[in-house]
Amino acid sequence: MANRRTKFMSLVRNKCLFQYFFDLADFSHILFIDSDYTYSFADAIKIIFYERAYNKAYDIISGFSVFNNIFYDLWATRLDEHITWGVLEPDSGVVDVWSTYNGFCLYKIKPFLYGDKFNFYNERLKIIDCEVTILCEEFRKVGFKNIAVDTSTKFFHEF
Repeated sequence: MANRRTKFMSLVRNKCLFQYFFDLADFSHILFIDSDYTYSFADAIKIIFYERAYNKAYDIISGFSVFNNIFYDLWATRLDEHITWGVLEPDSGVVDVWSTYNGFCLYKIKPFLYGDKFNFYNERLKIIDCEVTILCEEFRKVGFKNIAVDTSTKFFHEF
């Protein structure tokens, strides 16, 4: 199941990203939002304008996903280059991670201009893996290594 899911999700996310009717070079960032999340306007604005508000630039920054009052996006959030799933605590500030997504994720555009894209096969680990984790690895390969989760925000996963 995960095999088919990650192949499908990487294809769909790339189709959203590489549309023919706009030029990525015209933008500085792109925001991916999963449709099965709810969140406050204030938390969304905090992620979108993080760099401007806090004078700290991240190449990728996400919110903190919650389901049944616990951290949700374990598969995509990795603490290090190993498959160490990121069990994060709420309200613990901005946490640097190896990879993130959490249903609400802001990416700098430049790595996409270098050819980075979502994929389902992790070349480094030689496994089928989470498509957004692989994208974070692709960002790292071209020097975009500032990746974080803002645990003060809450994005609620709904089934």
